[in-house]
Amino acid sequence: MRQKSDIIIDLEENEILPRLKTIEVLQSEVDALQQTVSSLRMLEGEIISKPQKLAIEPTLQNYPGYPMQGTLIEKYSYLEDKELKVWSKDDLDNLIEKIEGPEQGAITLRDGRKKIYYYIRIGKLIRVTFADKRKYTFFTTRMEWFERQNRNGEMKFYLLPEHQPKTSQLAGLTEEQLKSQQVSLNEIN
Repeated sequence: MRQKSDIIIDLEENEILPRLKTIEVLQSEVDALQQTVSSLRMLEGEIISKPQKLAIEPTLQNYPGYPMQGTLIEKYSYLEDKELKVWSKDDLDNLIEKIEGPEQGAITLRDGRKKIYYYIRIGKLIRVTFADKRKYTFFTTRMEWFERQNRNGEMKFYLLPEHQPKTSQLAGLTEEQLKSQQVSLNEIN
């Protein structure tokens, strides 16, 4: 007859240890599923509490290829490709904040004005001003959106109509003022 200790050792090695390992694996799966369920419940609560906001707000998923880790000029260029129009600083800053979220957007846009002036100075950004008024200042990274005209030996640049800002952004300007757009020549080489 076998002793109790021998029986316990045999059971431990043959049956108990494999079962314990199986129980540990199952417990880790249960923990993972519980975390997933709690995450889904939190998301469901957010969706129920803010259905309109999620449907309207643009997110990173709506902008595939958005250069999240890129420079500010790369982000401006990407969004410009989507809009196909010159843009105001405020409009693009608001869009970047919506895409990246308030915290990351604030980091990206920190010292935005200084960065814009830097990009203008090195020739990567073009400033377009209508009627010599600061209120009607827009920017672009696309030189190909301009028509060059030589008038009396002086080179003039005109923004092509399909790339002009929305008419609501130019409200208050006369037809003559719209035609007499001024492009900062120091940005264009």
